[in-house]
Amino acid sequence: MHTKVYIALLYTVAGLLGAGASLAQPLQDSDATANQTLACFASLHTTPVSVQPCQLALQSAGTSSLERAQLHSALSMLLLQQDQLEAARLEMDAALAIGDLDDVIQANLGSLLIREEDYRGAVIAFNNALSTTTTTTAPTSARLHNAVIYLNRSLALRALGRYDDASKDYATYLALFGLAPAQAGQMGPSEPVGRLPPHGFAPYKEPST
Repeated sequence: MHTKVYIALLYTVAGLLGAGASLAQPLQDSDATANQTLACFASLHTTPVSVQPCQLALQSAGTSSLERAQLHSALSMLLLQQDQLEAARLEMDAALAIGDLDDVIQANLGSLLIREEDYRGAVIAFNNALSTTTTTTAPTSARLHNAVIYLNRSLALRALGRYDDASKDYATYLALFGLAPAQAGQMGPSEPVGRLPPHGFAPYKEPST
């Protein structure tokens, strides 16, 4: 039976704005390209969902290769929220062709694979995201970034019937968010975590000085 899961509107950007930067305000010292890129990542937090900011950012010739890959990845997550699965896959493939080892892109790939019901592939993608160290996730947001990856991986593991492993990941997610000690409980087929949606990611953007 088809399991339909949705991308939630919670994303780990700048440690949930813990760095003090507001995504609602353009960075005064940034050029137009940087502002377009930031607007794309900020659109992951807005409703109704709009793909236009990411499409405009991708048109900027000055965008670096890795940043372009992250823009494709963000656009993939926005399209996924609109249930445009095929279009989301095309954008993700474009991202992977440029920056396949980026932790943010691997995390978003895992979310897409959950929707495609490729749970084994999703686990591999989340493993890659957790094992890859890049500069896209700032220290101020790394804990929350990893927490949500553990949550998403728990969903994929649960779908595979690996309930003990899923419970461990879910407990780690709770602990990293400060919600509960890192103690694994028993996660069976009826546990509420199975109804949680996977989360998408946007990279942290350092404020200009």
